[in-house]
Amino acid sequence: MKIFSYATILWFVIFTCVSRATADGDDDECELPPAQQDIEWSKMTGVWYEILNVRTPSDELVPCFQIRDIRSTSNGISYMFKDTGRNTNVTIDAIKQNSGGFVYNQEHVGNWMNYLKDEIKPSQEPSPELLEESLDTFFDEFRYFTDYENYAISLLCTKKGKKLYWIASRTNSPNAITILKIFNKLIKVKKGWNNVPLYFSGCVDFENNE
Repeated sequence: MKIFSYATILWFVIFTCVSRATADGDDDECELPPAQQDIEWSKMTGVWYEILNVRTPSDELVPCFQIRDIRSTSNGISYMFKDTGRNTNVTIDAIKQNSGGFVYNQEHVGNWMNYLKDEIKPSQEPSPELLEESLDTFFDEFRYFTDYENYAISLLCTKKGKKLYWIASRTNSPNAITILKIFNKLIKVKKGWNNVPLYFSGCVDFENNE
């Protein structure tokens, strides 16, 4: 009963927020909001659990991942991507742009593609949709937003105008307050990002939430 009640509350919060939100644009009008400036990366240490996504091909293949050891570098940031289901780690660097956004270090694209082929689907090549998403993710700029405690949000526009985002939290058992803070942030950044459907990731643990 506890699990059902908590899940019901979270979904009610999400559906209420979606129904009340007003869209500023459709996918074919995807526009990145101004980047959050002067993020204090020293406050981002520790483990972040993906809790919400837009259910892309990579989200379906990797239902749960963690972001670990985020740190600043001389030209951007670096972190460890951990596929929790396969216990596989991939180091990824991103280079800061003049806009305040980031573009992934192209030297690390090979690491990611090898991960897709060797760890995710060793018996077959990645699907065209997955490859397209990976190319968009690694060659296009993304914007990062965080309050250091409740959410770390990564936003990206694909070449076809689709809005992509991945949302992580300090806990894999987010409460209703955390979900509301995430929605409030998406509404605040505007550009229609509050109108993108949200899905819980495979990391979310309802049972252990108090």
